[in-house]
Amino acid sequence: MTTGIGVTPMVGILEYLAATASGRRTLVRHADRSAAAHPLRDTVTDLVGALRDSNPRTWYRAEGHGRMDLSELELPQHADYYLCGGNGFLQAVRSQLPAAAIPGDSVRFELFAPNDRLLSQSG
Repeated sequence: MTTGIGVTPMVGILEYLAATASGRRTLVRHADRSAAAHPLRDTVTDLVGALRDSNPRTWYRAEGHGRMDLSELELPQHADYYLCGGNGFLQAVRSQLPAAAIPGDSVRFELFAPNDRLLSQSG
């Protein structure tokens, strides 16, 4: 599950799954402002198409979809979850996972945000 440029590390995972002809069920979820703003959209579409058992879903705010809403999805409880995006996205999605009975130890995430310490240093 990603938002915006957070899709970048997920492309590496999808490339690996496609290159190894993985039969693993792969759910790809992405939220963005619009289709035009969706980074690596064509790459992700091609990679998802190369997987045997994949299921993509995208939310675009410009099309009135709002934020990613996990309550409208069936989420497997025995799966690995990878989240990548900004602070607001991660907080919103992580807060929805307990209602779907997804255990916290199944969730990995990477925050895409500026490091305030580095921003405050001159030089």
